[in-house]
Amino acid sequence: MSAIRKSILRSPAGLFALMVALAASLLTGQAFAIDIPRLKEISPAIAEANPALVNQRSALLIERKELRTRTQAHDSECDEVLENDPKLGRCTQALQALTQDVERHVEASKRFNAALENIIKSASSYMVMPVEVRGEVYAVTADGNKIRINEHSVLTIDTLTSITTSSNGKVEFLLPDETVFTIGPNGEMTMDSFVFDPKTSTSILTASIAKGSFHWTSAKITGNTELQKKIEKQIKLGMATLGIRGTEFEGTVSEIGTGYVKLFSGELLITPKDSSPEFILRAGQMVRFTHGKLEPPEPIPASG
Repeated sequence: MSAIRKSILRSPAGLFALMVALAASLLTGQAFAIDIPRLKEISPAIAEANPALVNQRSALLIERKELRTRTQAHDSECDEVLENDPKLGRCTQALQALTQDVERHVEASKRFNAALENIIKSASSYMVMPVEVRGEVYAVTADGNKIRINEHSVLTIDTLTSITTSSNGKVEFLLPDETVFTIGPNGEMTMDSFVFDPKTSTSILTASIAKGSFHWTSAKITGNTELQKKIEKQIKLGMATLGIRGTEFEGTVSEIGTGYVKLFSGELLITPKDSSPEFILRAGQMVRFTHGKLEPPEPIPASG
């Protein structure tokens, strides 16, 4: 043990000074990360509907960085102080103030995480009743719970809820924003994210279709450009993402990755998964795909 460390331990004041230094050290490095809870991430959909929450998270991140800087400065100055060192009183007061600020930051972080959790829960969960159900249709929730759906079911549509249909299955949903979405036989669709805020008319949805046929009819928003700006919906297929713009379309995806998308009204922004440039599919056009490769747009045949 060094002479300095021995001199610190010889008196109550010196022992307290050592405790000050050790306490400060606990606020740095890994212990700091453990003591202060990690701030939950805000999805783009939640961020758009809750700008105040975004600002709060940014402020907490800035404060967290400042606390780390203060802690490192304190640890550097007050690592070891002697009993009669003039810095002892200043270091003690600084540690007390730092500890109080860290405690307030911890509580603020916990409140932020709880608020975000409540918003996610309320924004991503909707009670809907299927408009039409044929054959066997199931909902599989994020926790693995499998639920048989019929026309009398009241289904909670949550983030990461999957809908599957049998070979004779079909289900049509009326979403809270009046969008009608149909999944045909041998279908598998996962709701990646779904947010609807009736107060701000914000409707944001991202769904992934692994296989099966589907039909989509958007809510009627013609002429309201401000409302259209707030509506962001995407359907992800194996080879591309469909950005929906006030649209009616249908399509199919086979188990081997072939299929098509036919657009009857509105527009679809097609973003290929490979390095190909995105393009606009317009009403009256369709696009075919085989094994992940998109063909050029072509007119929908007269037979439909």
